[in-house]
Amino acid sequence: MPKYEVAAHSRYNMSYHLVWIVKYRHVLLTKEIAQRLVQVLRDIGRSYELPVEEIGTDGDHLHLFCKSYPNIKPARVVEIFKSISAKTLMKEFPSLRKENYGAGLWGVGYYLATVGHGTFEQAVRHYVRNQGRSMKNYKQLSLFL
Repeated sequence: MPKYEVAAHSRYNMSYHLVWIVKYRHVLLTKEIAQRLVQVLRDIGRSYELPVEEIGTDGDHLHLFCKSYPNIKPARVVEIFKSISAKTLMKEFPSLRKENYGAGLWGVGYYLATVGHGTFEQAVRHYVRNQGRSMKNYKQLSLFL
């Protein structure tokens, strides 16, 4: 039996796999920044009722696995996570702005996929959790929640 959420007149299970890049693909998500980013994303998820379940990064992009509810558009989910996390990190780590030539933290685009139940969901979770582990020249910053 699939696990689902219950609302007043509905039952649902909405999961998203989100990916977005650091502007110019700069490797800016160092261990310290990535650890703070995890805290920020979890706080955003709690505030907006978008539970963050997995996060993984290679330093120049981010994978996020989260839940949502039917009332919110998928593009709005991305907007919430990207905008608030960028504002918070740029304020707390002013060097990020200099590293990106005065531009924002995140690139304009993103990848978003809905994730089904069962085996496929587990495969996506595993992929996000193990993001970048095969890279030889860069130490993986895999962040488990």
